[in-house]
Amino acid sequence: MLLPKINLTKIITGHLKTLRSIRTNRPSINDLITFLLIPLIFSLTCVHFDVKIGSNELGVWVTILAILAGFSFNLLAIIFGYFDKLKANINSNNEKDQELKKIYLKEIHQNISFSILNSLFCIFFLLLSMIDFTQIDPIEIGSKLNIKLVFLEYIVDFTLYFSMIFYLFTLLMIIKRLNVLFKRDLN
Repeated sequence: MLLPKINLTKIITGHLKTLRSIRTNRPSINDLITFLLIPLIFSLTCVHFDVKIGSNELGVWVTILAILAGFSFNLLAIIFGYFDKLKANINSNNEKDQELKKIYLKEIHQNISFSILNSLFCIFFLLLSMIDFTQIDPIEIGSKLNIKLVFLEYIVDFTLYFSMIFYLFTLLMIIKRLNVLFKRDLN
C-alpha cells in the first residue's frame, strides 16, 4: 500500500457502512434516496442550469467548511469522552442498551471522521471550481482538448455540489444520531 499513513479508504468505507438499517444491516431505500439520489438530482440540476459559486462567496464557503471541520474535531473528542463513560458504566445498565450505544458511538465516530474528510474535499473542489476552463483559448491548445476542459469543468462542478449536499446530509445525520444517543442516556 502506497502512503499507508494517509490512506483514507477505511474512513470512507466505514462511513458508507453506516448508511444502512440497524435492524436489517442492509442499505435502506430511504438512505439510498437521501444520500445518493437527492444529491445526484441536486448536482445534475445545478450543472444543467450552470449554477456557479462566485469568487465573492468562495471565502465564505471555505470559512464555513473550515469552522465546521474544526467543530467536528471537537465533537470527536467529546465522543471519545462519552465512550470512556460508557465503558465505566458497562455493568450498571442494560447490556442490550449498552451494545446499541456502542454501535451508535462507533457509527457517529465514522460519520464525524468522514464529515471532516468531506469538508476538506469540498474546500478542494471549491478552489478548483474557481478555474474558468472556458476561458482557455482553444486555438492554443486545440479544439478537442478544449471540449475535454469544458467537460472537466462540469465534472468539477458536479462533484462540488454532490459533495456539499452529501456533507450537509451527513451533518444532519450526525446531529440526529447524537440526539438519539443523548436522549437514550437521559432516560
